[in-house]
Amino acid sequence: MNKKTVMTMLGAIFIISSVYAQDSTTCSGLLLKNQINVRAAGMGNAQAAVLGEGSAAYDYNPAALLDIKHPRVAATYYSGLAEDAFGSISYDMRLRDGWNMMSHFLYYDAGVMELVTYDGDISNINAQRDMLLSLGAAKRFGIMGQVVAFGVSAKMLYSTLVEEYSAFALAGDLGVYYEIKPLAENLNVGLALKNIGTPIQYDTTADPLPAYGLAGLSYAFDPDPVVNIRFAGDVQYDLEEKWNGNVGLEVFIADMVAVRGGYKLGVDMGGITAGLGVVWQNFSLNYALNFVEVLNSAHRVSLGYVLAPIKSTGKSDKPAEPEKSQADLLEEMVADMQVTAKPEKDATRVQAQVLEVRRKGGLVNQIVLNIGRNHGIKKGYSGSLLDAKGAPIAGIIIEMVDPNISLAEVQGLSMDIDDKVWAIVETPGKGKEE
Repeated sequence: MNKKTVMTMLGAIFIISSVYAQDSTTCSGLLLKNQINVRAAGMGNAQAAVLGEGSAAYDYNPAALLDIKHPRVAATYYSGLAEDAFGSISYDMRLRDGWNMMSHFLYYDAGVMELVTYDGDISNINAQRDMLLSLGAAKRFGIMGQVVAFGVSAKMLYSTLVEEYSAFALAGDLGVYYEIKPLAENLNVGLALKNIGTPIQYDTTADPLPAYGLAGLSYAFDPDPVVNIRFAGDVQYDLEEKWNGNVGLEVFIADMVAVRGGYKLGVDMGGITAGLGVVWQNFSLNYALNFVEVLNSAHRVSLGYVLAPIKSTGKSDKPAEPEKSQADLLEEMVADMQVTAKPEKDATRVQAQVLEVRRKGGLVNQIVLNIGRNHGIKKGYSGSLLDAKGAPIAGIIIEMVDPNISLAEVQGLSMDIDDKVWAIVETPGKGKEE
């Protein structure tokens, strides 16, 4: 073994020791240990039961990838405490049949270190560089009338030390997200198993990945029409049989500005966090500050963009129109909408469009249809609620009929639904009694 190789190995040991000094665990894979999502960082990393974008789903719970209406892309950057740097870019989108997916790329750069050989030669080398690619998906299901989501992600990690040693590892995450709406509105539970995979090996010694379990609760409420407040708390248990806890708070004002704070329990330094967020049109900007007692504070920033038509924010000279009631809005929708299929005299099935979905205790219990008594519909008629492919997913019974719209009770629905559903109403045909 030559002298340069010896010094290179000593440098690698120094780098690994420095990494371990920043994180109490003895596992390798720094990108798998550090949560990089800026919104969560401002809330003390309490995020297991909070819906979030791709980087939050990667960092905490892949099952929480549920609130996607349009594709979105986000980028994050922050510097560590030892002149190292983290960065990421993520893309997530809504797929067919209720599936959401995310892709996430991260990198870590430990910076440049000076290497001195026995001969006195001095050179600068890259201390450590890691890259990680993550792909994940989540879907919402209905189980015994409750809304439950499951998520999974797969990760590929590639790491190099002092430009001499490299390692490759595979890992995966599993997550569950549960909306406890029958007990309390906007109360959610999140569970996740993180970093289950192959060991990482640079030379001859293999180290396990930093696997851990995560459980969390979140609760949101609206004390004012323009203010939304969310509390969150997590408990984490890792391979070293060490428990950590995180608590966080987020106050969202007028759908534009978010103020965040949090505290990380069981850490040696940097327990207090704070953050700000701004949403403007399709852009979102998040900032987080981690207060450290001895060293400098750590700053993080992320920028996100939703790939959807930009909503106009320009002011008009026209006077503001009075807010319309729900009944008026429904009447206007019916006036502008054509019935998909009008019943003939001997018809027994009438196709209807769903104008509104109503919930009780968080579960779907009624729908408003764009057909009324002028189409032959009467109270007590039954039918079926169909998904986008035309498969029956629940039964319906007409409760109330107006000239142009009907209110139907939904029975036996075991899943959550969106606006991609429609209905069939059974009407008595010829020779049948009403």
